[in-house]
Amino acid sequence: MFHGGADPLLSARDHLRNWLTMTQLAGSAASNPRFYREPGVVMYKAAMADQFDYMGPMIAWVEQGVAPGQLALTKLDANGNVTATLPDCPYPTVPHHDVSGNINQAASYSCASS
Repeated sequence: MFHGGADPLLSARDHLRNWLTMTQLAGSAASNPRFYREPGVVMYKAAMADQFDYMGPMIAWVEQGVAPGQLALTKLDANGNVTATLPDCPYPTVPHHDVSGNINQAASYSCASS
């Protein structure tokens, strides 16, 4: 599951609360679902990132048993050029910026507990 972390209309906290309830009720299957709160993403437009690949990691999980971890978010300009990348961290981790790195490059972040 994923939710735009900057969405002003639908609360990411409500979505997370529903996800947590679902995983608590899932018993032994609780290790299966993942929740991603996408930084800078809103429901109707992506302020910081507008490209994501969720299908590739899901297919790898089902077909090869490789559970998804950190995913990549990408921002493209009108010409399709990459202007920024950000990590999409699985709950309960969030992106933490390395103060010396470029804020527009995913390599300048790590997923860590808040």
